[in-house]
Amino acid sequence: MTIVPFRHQTLTPPKILSLGFILLIAAGTILLSLPAASTGVRISIIDALFMATSATCVTGLAVLSASAVVILGGAIVFFGLELNNALRPLHPGGKMMASFLQAITPRSGGVTTIEIPLLRESTQFLMVLLMFIGAAPGSTGGGIKITTFAILVSTVYAKIRDKEGIVIFRHRLSKENVYRAITLSLLSLMLVVAATMLLSVTESADFLSVLFEAVSAFGTSGITMGLTPELTTIGKLLVIVLMFAGRTGPLTLAYALKPKNSKELYRYPEGNITIG
Repeated sequence: MTIVPFRHQTLTPPKILSLGFILLIAAGTILLSLPAASTGVRISIIDALFMATSATCVTGLAVLSASAVVILGGAIVFFGLELNNALRPLHPGGKMMASFLQAITPRSGGVTTIEIPLLRESTQFLMVLLMFIGAAPGSTGGGIKITTFAILVSTVYAKIRDKEGIVIFRHRLSKENVYRAITLSLLSLMLVVAATMLLSVTESADFLSVLFEAVSAFGTSGITMGLTPELTTIGKLLVIVLMFAGRTGPLTLAYALKPKNSKELYRYPEGNITIG
């Protein structure tokens, strides 16, 4: 991995990426805090930081075969859940278009034609799952990324079929890819769970609204159930952390913060643990 010496420190690509976003957010915060940035009352530093982080962690989409499966599956489930609810007033063509749009929006689309609070709780939870999966790794969206989800599903499928190799589109995946996917997913899950627990303490809202807000921030989806304007200062700071982590990636942050690697001088004997 390429490194750049700097005052006896090393700037690795993960550190450069993280520092780049931090500098952009800091510059945006300063500019939004200036009197010229507002026409009325000057916004607080926390609100400026929140808006700068939200703007820096922009949304985006990319097209992959796995993405098409997630979008199509999400649209079908959304259509079935909301056919006699939020989709009822729409004509048949409008129902199909709205279903596809709501399946794309959680993947960092940021646009919705149906008010999220009016949806069934099952549909809202479906959107939480889609936001957590997120967009493609080549896009500017958040979440664990569609390729990570595809690797997890393929790993489970291979294990159920008792296959040693994990194959996607006639290409066998390395163990390193599988380890990275599992690590990223667990780090993301722990981050979202921890943030949701803290938000449920600091915010006066039902649990699903808090969970939706946390995952939406992590997935940089740009949608909410109405909790965003009512966030407390601590809540805004938590959402800022989630947006930053979701945009850069928890694994990238972990690499940026990890200490310098030391050579492994020995290995422990292999052991077996009963699972399940």
